[in-house]
Amino acid sequence: MAPFVINQVKFADCYVQDKVPGGTGLYAALGARAVTAKNESSKVGCIVIAGYDFPDDVLGWIQSWGMNLLVHRETGKTSTRGLLKYHDKNFAEKTFSFFASPLLTQVFHLHGSPLLGASAFHFLEVPDILEVQINQLRSTRTVSAIGGVPKIVWEPKPSACQSNGLDSHLRACKLVDVFSPTHIELQSLIGCDINASFSRVSIESCAEIFLASGISSTSAGYVVVRCGKYGNMARSRQGFCQWFPPYHTSTSHVVDATGSGISFLGGFTVGMIKSGGDITEGMIYGTVAASLVIEQFGLPTCQASASVEVWNDLDVEKRIREYRQRIRPA
Repeated sequence: MAPFVINQVKFADCYVQDKVPGGTGLYAALGARAVTAKNESSKVGCIVIAGYDFPDDVLGWIQSWGMNLLVHRETGKTSTRGLLKYHDKNFAEKTFSFFASPLLTQVFHLHGSPLLGASAFHFLEVPDILEVQINQLRSTRTVSAIGGVPKIVWEPKPSACQSNGLDSHLRACKLVDVFSPTHIELQSLIGCDINASFSRVSIESCAEIFLASGISSTSAGYVVVRCGKYGNMARSRQGFCQWFPPYHTSTSHVVDATGSGISFLGGFTVGMIKSGGDITEGMIYGTVAASLVIEQFGLPTCQASASVEVWNDLDVEKRIREYRQRIRPA
């Protein structure tokens, strides 16, 4: 439940590239799809809110992934467009802005769609609107006679991650199963110095504040902190706390990390659902999904034959098994 964005990209050498697909919605869907086998691709759902000018070739490219894709056309509006600026040749420093207000994904867009019955939802939202969206999702599923309780993975909006918004974030966390900020967003919410040296102990302590307040209505949820080159951490109130290193152990494989943290959440959600709620499997799948995104500028390539599918010319399932062996050695 997040926007697809058509970006104009400006590089440090002043080169400009237009019509580059991006946005949280795209990267989350990509992460989920990349760790899902070709014959199960329709189990990954995604919604695109497209203006009248949404590029046909971009839409066709997304459709080629074989997902359960819902396209809602806003015929009187332009598509969500943004400006992504890289300020150095290594893609390390970047800024992003929308050209105009984005087209937002709402629960009512799911009416009559199989996506309404999904087993998990990913939200990028501020706390107050998240609460409204989740309550609407629950009531709409009830009216539609859809049973079961879907898992909710919440990625907070970076702009709202300020210490004066801590209480609202703590309140909203009681409605979700997984709260996943970046380490900088988490520290900003707590009021820590985000310029201080990276510290696992500090991250764990900040996460504990949210866990003490409660993640999910039963306090059985997780805080999953995405820490970029430092890896990712998952922690629960029940005592689980583990750090997961990045898949790539050398920076030589890292070209552009744009979207990798969001793709992590897409992969994480698939792994968690596929394993029946195993948080470690979720972290494994998420880490592998992120590893594919950082290997090039833009999105990883997918090539498929009748029986074989590869992303970036590699077998993703093999990479999952390899990383799992690192995390869970026999």
